[in-house]
Amino acid sequence: MAKNLTHSLLFSESIKNTLENIQNKRVLYRFAHGDYDFRMTLKTRHFLIKIFFIFSIISIFLSAICFIEAFFFKGIIPVSDEIRFPHFLSKNPLTPFNPKALLISIMVLVLSVPAILYILLRFFKNIQSSEIFFFAGFLVSCLCEVMRLLTILFGLWQTFSNLLIFCGRIVLFGRILAPLSFISITLLSEPEQRQDLERNFSITVAVSTFFALLMPLNTAQILSTGMMSMGFFKTFNMLQTVLVLLAFISSIILSLKHENSVYLYMGISFLVLILGYYTLLAADNYLFLAIGTATFFAGTIKFLLQLHKFYMWK
Repeated sequence: MAKNLTHSLLFSESIKNTLENIQNKRVLYRFAHGDYDFRMTLKTRHFLIKIFFIFSIISIFLSAICFIEAFFFKGIIPVSDEIRFPHFLSKNPLTPFNPKALLISIMVLVLSVPAILYILLRFFKNIQSSEIFFFAGFLVSCLCEVMRLLTILFGLWQTFSNLLIFCGRIVLFGRILAPLSFISITLLSEPEQRQDLERNFSITVAVSTFFALLMPLNTAQILSTGMMSMGFFKTFNMLQTVLVLLAFISSIILSLKHENSVYLYMGISFLVLILGYYTLLAADNYLFLAIGTATFFAGTIKFLLQLHKFYMWK
């Protein structure tokens, strides 16, 4: 009798495992063929943005500790202004190199992240918008600039260490993600694309990660902004420009397609925003700092107002 009971238990366990394998294969089949529903709910999106908000606060807090420690105990060694980009900055008397302006420009980008995330959590909580998620991806690229701050505070720009390369690749990841987020807002936010939001965002992050790890970095050449020089520098900047222009043109096409000027206004506001972002990336002087800060926040406010108006109208 005990032998029969053992066989019965083994047979039941075998049937259970077989059914689980069949179910798993069905799930994998549905996922592979795009039939499995992974649509993000408002609650999930709100939770992820809240996690990012908390992470940004922690990052800023740790950076503040590093700044205090470097300022009072080690002393901050300014980055060399031997290599500046754009190159005309060195010849223009209105844009003299200033290490304080450089530090402030980085802090403007980094400190803006939790402030903007709070606005998203406060005023976009109940708005089903793909644009919000890709815009949060752009904010990730802004937060990545905190690595430049650490590079300057601890004098990593004077070294050839692996830590310097690590910081450089994170910054590079953010600079690839920024234009990709912009183009994703215009091309991947259509109603038929919303059910694939997680997949599209994952692809954007994966592409940014791949190229950030692939592109060669030159630790022997540090720009005046605290960023390492890279291989194919001109090609990289050209591709960024093409992506931004393509995204803006796409917003014009969407405006004409849907006969709704809000798409165009959102495209213009985000174009102003990203121009402010790139100006702050190059801001090693007070003129670029002032222009970048003004355009960055003006574009951000206008973009969020247009986005809120668009979904409230719908």
